[in-house]
Amino acid sequence: MVPTITPYRTYTRRKVVWGLSRPLRAVFAALKRVWNSRKDFTPVYFTACLLVLSVPLTQAQYYFDRYVNIGGEEDIRGILQEGSDGFIWIGTANGLYRYDGRNFKVYHHQPEDSTSLQHDNIYAMLAIGDQLWIGTAIGVSVMDLHTHTFTNYTFSSNNWPEWQGASSYNRVQAIFRDRQGEIWIGTHIQGLWRFDPVTETFIPYSERAYPQLPSPLEKPYLICSLTQSPTDDSIIWVGTGAGLLELNKVSGAQQLHLYRDEDLLKETAVNVVLNVYAHDDGLVYLGNWTEGVYTFDPATGLFAPLAAGNDSENITVKSHIRGLHRKNAEQIWMSTSRGVAVYNSHTRTLDYAKSNDFEKKAFYGISMIDKRGRIWYDNTFGIYLFDPHLQQFGNRSFRDLYDRKDPALNIYVEYDTVRDRIVVCPRRADGLYRYERKTEKWEKLALDPGDKPYLEVFGFSMLGDGQYLLSTRSGLQLYDERTGAQRVIEIPDDILYSDLRDVLLTSSGEIWISVNHRGIYRTDRDLRSFRHYREEIDYSDIGLTHMGILYEDSRQNIWIKRRFGFSVYHHQQDTFHNFIYPLDPDISFTMVNDFVEDRQGRVWTSNGHGMLGYLEADHPEKGLIRKINFNDVGLPGYISRLETDSKGNVWGITEDDMICIEPDSLHISSYSFRYGARDFTYYGFRILPDDKMYIGSWVSLLETDAGRLRKNDELPIPYLSSISIRNETETEPYPLFGRKPLELKHHQNFFTLYYSAQAYTLGQDVNFRYRLRGFDEWKEVGHSQLATYTNVPSGDYVFELQAANNEGIWNKEALLIPIAIGKPWYATTWFYLGTGGFFGLFFLSVYQYRVNQIRHEARLKTDFDKKLASVEMNALLAQMNPHFIFNSLNSIDSFILKNESRQASEYLNDFARLIRLILQNSRSESIRLSDEIDTLELYLKMEQLRFNGKFEYVIHIDDSVDVDQVEIPPMLVQPYVENAVWHGLLHLPEDRSGKLRVDIDRKGGILTIQVTDNGVGRVRSREIKQRKIKHKKSMGMKITHDRIDLINTLYNANARIDIADLYSEDETPQGTKVFITLST
Repeated sequence: MVPTITPYRTYTRRKVVWGLSRPLRAVFAALKRVWNSRKDFTPVYFTACLLVLSVPLTQAQYYFDRYVNIGGEEDIRGILQEGSDGFIWIGTANGLYRYDGRNFKVYHHQPEDSTSLQHDNIYAMLAIGDQLWIGTAIGVSVMDLHTHTFTNYTFSSNNWPEWQGASSYNRVQAIFRDRQGEIWIGTHIQGLWRFDPVTETFIPYSERAYPQLPSPLEKPYLICSLTQSPTDDSIIWVGTGAGLLELNKVSGAQQLHLYRDEDLLKETAVNVVLNVYAHDDGLVYLGNWTEGVYTFDPATGLFAPLAAGNDSENITVKSHIRGLHRKNAEQIWMSTSRGVAVYNSHTRTLDYAKSNDFEKKAFYGISMIDKRGRIWYDNTFGIYLFDPHLQQFGNRSFRDLYDRKDPALNIYVEYDTVRDRIVVCPRRADGLYRYERKTEKWEKLALDPGDKPYLEVFGFSMLGDGQYLLSTRSGLQLYDERTGAQRVIEIPDDILYSDLRDVLLTSSGEIWISVNHRGIYRTDRDLRSFRHYREEIDYSDIGLTHMGILYEDSRQNIWIKRRFGFSVYHHQQDTFHNFIYPLDPDISFTMVNDFVEDRQGRVWTSNGHGMLGYLEADHPEKGLIRKINFNDVGLPGYISRLETDSKGNVWGITEDDMICIEPDSLHISSYSFRYGARDFTYYGFRILPDDKMYIGSWVSLLETDAGRLRKNDELPIPYLSSISIRNETETEPYPLFGRKPLELKHHQNFFTLYYSAQAYTLGQDVNFRYRLRGFDEWKEVGHSQLATYTNVPSGDYVFELQAANNEGIWNKEALLIPIAIGKPWYATTWFYLGTGGFFGLFFLSVYQYRVNQIRHEARLKTDFDKKLASVEMNALLAQMNPHFIFNSLNSIDSFILKNESRQASEYLNDFARLIRLILQNSRSESIRLSDEIDTLELYLKMEQLRFNGKFEYVIHIDDSVDVDQVEIPPMLVQPYVENAVWHGLLHLPEDRSGKLRVDIDRKGGILTIQVTDNGVGRVRSREIKQRKIKHKKSMGMKITHDRIDLINTLYNANARIDIADLYSEDETPQGTKVFITLST
């Protein structure tokens, strides 16, 4: 596939100047040795890609707190590109690697295969459409991302005959595609080439473009990088081994710009332009080996070092520049050997900087930003992935200040609002640790543990004015950070130091202390007089053990953790309420972990068994108002600490997640610590007024905020990686994403499908499920990446594969692979046809002998069947007439018994007329529709009279029906009308009037008769019949159904009966509708 080229835009011509510097052969020779090693060189071949990605770059906030080392075990490092197929491609010195977020696949040069990679040593790479352009040591390989085959090109020019024997003669250093779609190739020796899509060849630029320069600036034909002017499509800027080349691709004019300096070493270093990038401010930014970032102004022709006055870490100064990329119209990403920075071209300062940590082998930079905003970076030590989803927690460690090897267990986290700093008091405290948020620096305030290795702290409170109160096993201690003084507070004699627990400074300035076995102590700010609460909270059967956390709500109530429940000091009533689980299980917990108040005045608490609940601060005496079980909302674990943010939302931490509760809706959200936190246990928790969240861990704080927290919404894309048939891997390539059927022979029905999925955020946690449609059902197989099938019968199947990310969200777009397994020769259609033909010829004579006899027997049988069906029809009519007469006599008998002589006489006259019609109609196989309607009219009139007008009826005949021309079987509709009256309308309550409607319509030769009633329905009717001691078995419905079957058999009529129950909107039965359809 040849890339398309778009038309040029209008060009603006610009004057350029250039000059030559003096030779520095020794310096250039040193740079040459480093250059040829190429291990730390990454050409800027993907600038065009980053221009496309500039929009998400401007909208995203990037963090470099945590990285994932890609391919560390395999020692994979190299050039990065994201293909249109969704894979990450890595060009290395040992082949081309394909990465899906979990697995690697390598492509090597195969000497016997002309469509394989041209050479394993890769220097440049660029994804263009469905192709991957690869610069190797001997030319260009273009990979088709669908077939994974390579088209290879080499370069041959007579301009440099002296170099034709060099090993790097055909080496490609840079690949660039401009905005018009033209592809440019920069070589190591043969200069600049342009790809001609018409002839599919490369066109070199003549030797005149590369002026002879004095040594060591003798390699202007060594092309390092390329970029296009953002304002003039005709201008291509080319970074060479000897200056900056300005090329007008329309006119062919070329100018070489050289940096000049009295320091010849510096001059030579700056002129080796490894990276070139033209920004929106009109300047061209240049990167080199050792001198940092320089700028070139095309308007003045002047070079200048980058002006970034706040670059205190010298990230952009005196460093090796690894990449320059556009972030937005103002900002530029700069990756150097010292770290990564964002340079603001308007303010000429660094808006962001992150320095490398060589001791920890933590390196930061940008080589590529993929479609989902993930940053990829390659350097000498490997490939690093900075995933925004995995940057949700920053780690603020004070390990260097903590003298002990065991974990500090940061349970107590306080915030100094005046000085904007956080103070951490570990459970095992050898000091207090202050974190200055502005400088991101830690400071240790040493504590005196006495004769012990550390103070074991059970309560900590910041009293203000630099004073801190610590409840320890060595006593109640007051520490003053201003003087460093530390003293033990004198407390009542009945308090054992080992029983001291939490301390709380209340809004009124009082201090509350929880003490095991003793209860609660309350004192003033000077810690001199103590008031003791024991009887108020003591339960003899429960005791006062496990006294713990103290919390004050907005109503100045004090909440107290205790064994088997909790207590609360009701400030307004000056009394205590105790909630002990064995005594009040409905309004208490067996154990509570923490308390916090939301914006609606509800105090939330949690226990260690996965339960959460809340109380009312205004009415603490009510106890727990509501309990929530984590299992019911699909959350594991339990909440150990609770906090509220500035909006009054409730936050909690579990072993694996952060939990957020929206007070109005009570919606619970969870955010996994796997999105950036280390594998530690989490203790203290504090949310600051600016909603920054800090979580105490072993010897560090985790920092985050609600804006950084989000779930992984990347849906894994499954694909087929390879196929094994009868334990032999297929060498013929198969489309990864199932674009064609997999056709197997009948003996190849033992096969294994190996699969994976593209998922770069926690890709190792992807789960799979699959099925072979037509053979088995769905199987959820976890992280397994193969599906094995044996003895699959011949036939057509579809292998369906789905993948789910770490959040358990399944990609609904399954991978579909049609699989066709052929039949053996003895089961093919041709075999059956041949065998059948043979036996057909063999029995042909027998068939001819018997054919007349078989036809004669068939005619006899057909005539007999028709006569038999006619006799059965007459028999059914004979059964039906007595059935109707029997029901009618019952009605007359009912009138006589009630002494209703007039109604009986009227009913008897109608009955006699009806009997005449029935006797007349029963002699015929079919009657006119008008006769059937007359019969229905008489019958309904008789039933209406019998039931004293309990129901009304309507017979509606559509204009399309000619009742005198249409003929139907006699007594076809009457049984359903009778059934509607006796079993539907008869059982209606007295306050409901019955309605019966008969609709007759005819369309396209199909007669439709609908009988609708608003009776009690079939379900209710059956219930009424079951309650009767005796009831007669109705035969009319069965007889009519039998008649329908015989009509269909005798006349091939398409007659059918459908019955539907009618219901109201509240599912109350509202009657029955019968549909009778037959051909006329």
